[in-house]
Amino acid sequence: MEKHTTWLAYLWAFISSLFAQWTLNDYGALIGIILGIGTFLVNRHYKQQSAQAQKARWQR
Repeated sequence: MEKHTTWLAYLWAFISSLFAQWTLNDYGALIGIILGIGTFLVNRHYKQQSAQAQKARWQR
């Protein structure tokens, strides 16, 4: 059991050390990038649905 917990403790220590170095500006930039990508994906999804609905209307 100790073998498994040791590498997990080191992994979390590494991850938390990375996040501890970030400033509020870094977090803001990361959140902005994530929201931008999310908005793009949502818009693409609804645009595809709209295109399929229009295609189905024209095929009737």
